[in-house]
Amino acid sequence: MTKIIGVSVLSIILGSVAAVADSCPCDCNDDSSVRVGELTTGVAIGLHRMPVSRCPAADMDSDSEVEINELIRGVDAALRGCEFAPPTPTPRHDRQAFEEARALWTAADIRHYQANYRFGCFCPGPHDIVVEVVDGKVVGARDPSNGDRLNVEAGLPYLSVAEVFDRIEHHLDSAFRLDVSYDDQLGYPTNFVVDPIENLADDELSIQYSNITVVDGGACRNSSDCDPSGGVCVEPGGTVGCGVCFDFSETSCSIDMDCEVGSICKPAGFDSCACDPSLLTCQPGCDSVIQCSPGETCDSDRHCRPIGCREDSRCLANFACNLGDSRTGRCERRTCTSDNDCAVDAGTCVNGRCYETAGSCQLPPP
Repeated sequence: MTKIIGVSVLSIILGSVAAVADSCPCDCNDDSSVRVGELTTGVAIGLHRMPVSRCPAADMDSDSEVEINELIRGVDAALRGCEFAPPTPTPRHDRQAFEEARALWTAADIRHYQANYRFGCFCPGPHDIVVEVVDGKVVGARDPSNGDRLNVEAGLPYLSVAEVFDRIEHHLDSAFRLDVSYDDQLGYPTNFVVDPIENLADDELSIQYSNITVVDGGACRNSSDCDPSGGVCVEPGGTVGCGVCFDFSETSCSIDMDCEVGSICKPAGFDSCACDPSLLTCQPGCDSVIQCSPGETCDSDRHCRPIGCREDSRCLANFACNLGDSRTGRCERRTCTSDNDCAVDAGTCVNGRCYETAGSCQLPPP
């Protein structure tokens, strides 16, 4: 419930106005007149400093709370009279539909997903973005028009599906306007519009969710283990792609000296969303081996490179020494046709290579 209540709202009231209606918001003594002292009592109840019994008329919806929309109706009654006070609106949303939709989403148990997300409010943009959600929290956001990563801690309404459901529940019985539609299969809110308080400026919020993509849809060894609707098996640490690509040619490099101190020149890679993943770009270098992928080491020039070898014993489990045409080779993941070709009790064959764990089923991004 909204509890942002300030006594400053009373400063606009210089006196009391007689009221002629039978029931008047914040008319604590039922004398058909709302005075400053009665509004002050309503504020104190809203702040939980007084019991609702001190002024039942302030609790217009009888939910044992006094919210800011109820105080505003009391202020309006004090200024203009109860005959002009706006009535408590009838809730415009079906609670049963809400409960059924939330049950569908909960049953789907989707813990890691990406989605197209559009929000409308009196706040800075961009307002059309792609969000990534893990365990009910937005952990990443980007602008699909240019690939820029957005700060999820910026105080903007980047909400997960679970958090949108919480917002809907909060406003179910009190918002002046509440319109929601849900996805038929998964239940998530496809469109959410709320205007908490009539005639209060800039408090409206709208959110649209679409194209929810499961990032981690289950363990797999190849794509035949995944959902037949189009999921693919992605190896541990791999990516299914970005859905869009971006031209980074203007920020490309040729050698490390083209980059700032601490950065190195290396291929952009598939997870960068570059149209050409082989394009050389400036990126942070490594400081230790833990910043490199398994089977690699951090060299003195801050590049991660495959571990050098002459025999398999030099390599990690699930890796083999590939000598190629030279006497000194490099450690590469073992090729395989089944788990039996990988390290005993520590290897899984994923897409023809040995890994420490199974892959994950993922859908193409939105």
